[in-house]
Amino acid sequence: MGNTLKEMGDAANAMQCYTRAIQINPAFADAHSNLASIHKDSGNIPDAIQSYSTALKLKPDFPDAFCNLAHCLQIICDWTDYDNRCVAMLNHPPFNFPDRLSVRNGVSRLRIGYVSSDFGNHPTSHLMQSIPGMHDRSRIEVFCYALSANDGTNFRQKLMNEAEHFVDLSQITCNGKAADRINQDGIHILINMNGYTKGARNEIFALRPAPLQVMWLGYPGTSGAPFMDYIITDAVTSPLRLAHAYSEKLAYMPHTFFIGDHAQMLKHLTERVILKVLLFHLRIIIYLSGVWLRLEREDKCAPAEKDNVAVVNATNLEPLLSKADVKHTVRETEVVYGPAKEKIKTEVVVPVVEIQMHHKAATGEEVPQSLLLTSRQQYNLPEDAIVFCNFNQLYKIDPPTLDMWIEILKRVPRSVLWLLRFPFHGEAHVQKYCSERDIDPKRVVFSHVAAKVGSFSLYFYCLYSPKNQSRVML
Repeated sequence: MGNTLKEMGDAANAMQCYTRAIQINPAFADAHSNLASIHKDSGNIPDAIQSYSTALKLKPDFPDAFCNLAHCLQIICDWTDYDNRCVAMLNHPPFNFPDRLSVRNGVSRLRIGYVSSDFGNHPTSHLMQSIPGMHDRSRIEVFCYALSANDGTNFRQKLMNEAEHFVDLSQITCNGKAADRINQDGIHILINMNGYTKGARNEIFALRPAPLQVMWLGYPGTSGAPFMDYIITDAVTSPLRLAHAYSEKLAYMPHTFFIGDHAQMLKHLTERVILKVLLFHLRIIIYLSGVWLRLEREDKCAPAEKDNVAVVNATNLEPLLSKADVKHTVRETEVVYGPAKEKIKTEVVVPVVEIQMHHKAATGEEVPQSLLLTSRQQYNLPEDAIVFCNFNQLYKIDPPTLDMWIEILKRVPRSVLWLLRFPFHGEAHVQKYCSERDIDPKRVVFSHVAAKVGSFSLYFYCLYSPKNQSRVML
């Protein structure tokens, strides 16, 4: 019952079922593991670790619990007994893959299917949402297979509009039936955009619903699976000298396999709009070139103080306004030159913030509802320090990586490392690790997860995590 409720998305009642099962039989390892998965999916990592550990004590040869426990410990940067855990091996029975499913012949166009659990507000969609619509429709028929339910965002809607066929497989929980649906569509090339990331259903690919199956984007490493034929990559990410380490054949792109949709999604940032406002009886012209603002006063007053400022996307002003002595003026402004002749309501917050309210849609998500001029103060960053940052989830950091960053901090005295509480359970472990290596914990600054684009100008250098091939910060 608990598993059924979990598949239906009813986590609360599923948890009650698992808890009751444990009360009836405390030695039921699967119930502990299932309860742990609920905790893990809800972000309650400490309780997930406890439940997975209990499951392994009851059933030491439990691959699912072992792998998920290792992942949970990595999520919060708990590297206790790290080296021994990394080399631990589990015995498991071989899995016999069925024969390839048949594929129809005689279709006039090449049929390509993209499979992902991240068709929604997720970095994968942010990067490739325009790709399905860029194929030559006279030669290519495009299918998108979503492994997750509709999250109601413009990213999901964009992909639904771009693809010729958009199929929601989240309601088809049986992998065999899902593979059968793909096979019935007569797909020639099926693209796995998850690999071994959250939400993946590699069992579908193991059933061979398409004659050619390819890895791309979401997981840049090898699948190690005989049912994946190619990996779309490049010579930097997958050097030819390491081809023996891949189970797939390497399909090189000329420059990089990585894609970005910035030119389409953020097209409005290249447009120039000039607004006229009257503020304190001084005529000020505000130039909006992308997200940067420049104020030009026509009188001879001193120029406005620039300080350390950047434009960030936000919908909640309270974190900034609570730390700044500001005044508010609301007025109507007129677009006197620009691609869109429209009225824009502008709220001017002096001297720290200027918010431009508008509803002009980009090709992907809507243009942010607010533009803020802010400073390092908002993120508790020292005004005079060199700021190194990494905005990855913390599980993408390992001891050698953090040791390397600590060495950088030691060699650059006036510097700090800026990380995200992603999740917040990992902050204490990272602070403790740095303190044990003679780094003042105050030099490792944590912030809540927020929009990254607007904070780019607040730091000097971005540090990449080598274990993730430098791709996940882009």
